[in-house]
Amino acid sequence: MQEEVSVMQSNRTNLPAVIIMLLILLLIVVAVALIMRSCGNVKEVEIINQPSGAADNQNPGQVGPNLPGQVSTTPVYDPGVYVPGGNPQNPQNPQNPQNPAQTTPTVVPATPAVVPTPVPAESSGSFMSTNKKLNIRADWQLTPSVGESYSLTLNLYAVSYSLYCREMPSGGTLTIGGRSYSFTTKAVNYDGPGKGENLLATYHMTISKAALGNATVSWYFNGTYSGQHIDSVVAKGKIG
Repeated sequence: MQEEVSVMQSNRTNLPAVIIMLLILLLIVVAVALIMRSCGNVKEVEIINQPSGAADNQNPGQVGPNLPGQVSTTPVYDPGVYVPGGNPQNPQNPQNPQNPAQTTPTVVPATPAVVPTPVPAESSGSFMSTNKKLNIRADWQLTPSVGESYSLTLNLYAVSYSLYCREMPSGGTLTIGGRSYSFTTKAVNYDGPGKGENLLATYHMTISKAALGNATVSWYFNGTYSGQHIDSVVAKGKIG
């Protein structure tokens, strides 16, 4: 009995040491398991981080498929997302590399042709009265002026044999375009011989293109010539 009690007491005395040893053994097993698991994760990470080009040693120069968890370095373009710096595959449309930008042609309205205003041409002419002895001749010249207007120069001559007359204010009249214009005529002292042409007046005016046409020039003589009283000498013609 004493021996059994001694053994039981001895077992009770060693029980805490056994428990401690079991706990230490358990911790060692857990630590070994954690170390083995950690080594497995390191290898997996090395495989994941391995360049895709090196994973395909059989086809050098080709990029192999991305392994699960691997971050791809190839840029992926989203058609609806703007990529800063442009799109190297489609520089014209950085927002949509699959659909190139379509340029809408700018329609430029045709400029109407400018029709130049015709420049009035320079022209000249003359007309004369038809009396038997004393006549007048009107020489006219048109020079283009501003717009569609002209500068008109009228030279009035007395055509006769010997002639004597005095200067007369408003002795000459030009009627054209429905209006009349008066001017002074000079004195004439012509003895001949023969029929002569003597300048009575030079008249300048500006006239519109619309006023050109039929014209009448009269010289208020109011005297006697070759035994016949003559009031006015009239010449009709066309100017322009």
